[in-house]
Amino acid sequence: MSMPAENNSAARRLFVWGETPEKRIFVEKRLAGTRWWLRPILHVGEELVNAIRLEKPEGIIFCFNNLNWMLEVLRLMEGEVSDCCRFVVCPPQHDAAFDSCMGIPPSLLPEDGSPEAWSDKLRRSLLLHRWLIHPQFRAALAYLHNIPSLPESHRRILDVLREPDFDMDQVSTLISQDMSLTLQLLKLVNSAALGLPQPVRSVPAAVRMIGGSRIQGLVMSAWAFCFTDTNICRGFNPEKEWQHALAVAEETQQLARDQRVSAVVREDAFTAGILHDVGKVLQAANSPEEYAVVLTDARRRGRPLWEVEREQFGYTHAELGGCVLGLWGLALPQVEAVAWHHHAELGPEPPPTVRWLVYHANRNVHELPKPVQPVRGIPLQPMDRRSAAH
Repeated sequence: MSMPAENNSAARRLFVWGETPEKRIFVEKRLAGTRWWLRPILHVGEELVNAIRLEKPEGIIFCFNNLNWMLEVLRLMEGEVSDCCRFVVCPPQHDAAFDSCMGIPPSLLPEDGSPEAWSDKLRRSLLLHRWLIHPQFRAALAYLHNIPSLPESHRRILDVLREPDFDMDQVSTLISQDMSLTLQLLKLVNSAALGLPQPVRSVPAAVRMIGGSRIQGLVMSAWAFCFTDTNICRGFNPEKEWQHALAVAEETQQLARDQRVSAVVREDAFTAGILHDVGKVLQAANSPEEYAVVLTDARRRGRPLWEVEREQFGYTHAELGGCVLGLWGLALPQVEAVAWHHHAELGPEPPPTVRWLVYHANRNVHELPKPVQPVRGIPLQPMDRRSAAH
């Protein structure tokens, strides 16, 4: 199964639901002049569900005041019309309220976002949503007790990195305020993935060294790999998984140099490489007893882990990781590379793509494991769950 193709030839149909006429007009003005075809909708409850079933819009944008009512509407839509993508114009203080939404959470549109940023978020979210509603991936999402979301500190960093000319000093300051993320940054920059002759000890120097795209992958992987610990799931070792992730990220760079790919593909491959097995962490953290059995069974039978996962769960850690990273806002080529890093044949593009690089890097690391360069005195630290709560 490949990602759905995007249709750029016609305006995209969206409903707009405003709690007041002013809020509806706010949304319409924000997207005026774009390629979105907006239809005001006034229905609520079952009438809204019936209108969506009848007219089949690609999505609906909500602009609201009453948070509790909004959550009820989203629960109703998830149960009745889950194939309709949901967008919420949301002030920052309400962001966390949507983390526990059943199924696929809504995409949040910041009130102060630019028309260009809104339009890009709409486009990317619709494409990703059409992928995630496939039964295979909906089964993976249902498996999670809840869909983990990034801590607020991590989300602030990602928001800054999305700016075309982001401020390195601002990124350094935000990272320095998070001890766990600081340790992970220094661990990455001093790892074999970069192979620096001298250790780097300061956050600003590390940020300048690895650049914005790799920081994006680091921010997500730092949260993911600290989501569990060595005691929660028998046979699962987060430190070992982190070292493997670094080795795959390093190998993507070697392959990218050999294939002479563009800088964009090379950086995307690094991010996808360091995150390609995040689904294992999510499996271990959500159902440690069941996943311990799968890990043991794969080792006992000498079978690839992903094959045993599919037998047991109906999907693999790769697909689960792709789902969650898509919900976290990772770029589509990276999401696709993570979801299908065991299957080089999927997808229409000829190599070398991001997915091709991650597939072959992972295969090479598994077949010809390389000794991991010791990281100079910087251990992998489990995240303090109290500080990560949000």
